[in-house]
Amino acid sequence: MDKIGMFWGSNTGNQEEAAGFLREYMESEGIEVDEYNIADTDPNKMLEYKKLIIGCPTWHIGELQDDWDFIYEKYKGLDFSGITGAFFGCGDQVGYSENFLDALGLLGKPFMENGGKLIGRWPTEGYEFDASLGLDGDEFLGLGLDNDNEEELSEERMIIWAEIIKDEFLDRFGLDQDDLTEGLQRPSKTGLSDRGKLVPANENYAVWLSKQDVATQNKVFGIEKSKIYREELKTKNPTDVFRTFVRSDGTTLTLEELAQQNAT
Repeated sequence: MDKIGMFWGSNTGNQEEAAGFLREYMESEGIEVDEYNIADTDPNKMLEYKKLIIGCPTWHIGELQDDWDFIYEKYKGLDFSGITGAFFGCGDQVGYSENFLDALGLLGKPFMENGGKLIGRWPTEGYEFDASLGLDGDEFLGLGLDNDNEEELSEERMIIWAEIIKDEFLDRFGLDQDDLTEGLQRPSKTGLSDRGKLVPANENYAVWLSKQDVATQNKVFGIEKSKIYREELKTKNPTDVFRTFVRSDGTTLTLEELAQQNAT
């Protein structure tokens, strides 16, 4: 995989700490990451990479962190054509519920408008907020962290997200050619794939998934749906459970759809 450029800004240190954790995790997986504090980096440096991870907390009432705000006009003028980017940010869903994770939208939307391919969308399940500019439908445009109210969840969220974007950087759940091993195949529907997480060709995917660890199941369904999935497995056949969670096109049902399904 190409080297990743990670660019972040931080006032309180939370974003910097998250960036460091993500870089170390990616590097432990054999992926090279160059890390930059945007406070002392020319925004044009981002154009030297084909893969980006961009971190920005939402500050005050829906504002960008100071250093991102300072270079924002220049950022919006960059041509991101041919570049794939993943975004993450810290916010406060209690104190600033009307502007939770706005920075994801303030940075993510211009990135897409200027030709970039955005990956790493993150479900809104498990958060409680009123409004956000960082939304795309029922998903955030990137990973949302809330160290003010849910610090105990941040590490798990970062690990799951890092695994997701690692796969997506490999062309949206594709595999590098040297990852393809005779006798192994990746799941075709959910797109989950990784070294050491490939499904034996002679094994049913639903059965395989039922035997995987929590992190792997979280990657497929999301944290909240994954909890329901494991409860269902206690009393039902893995194949039957899987079919109730996945549509015919391979996408997973929302929490609301699952609730409606269980009510009928």
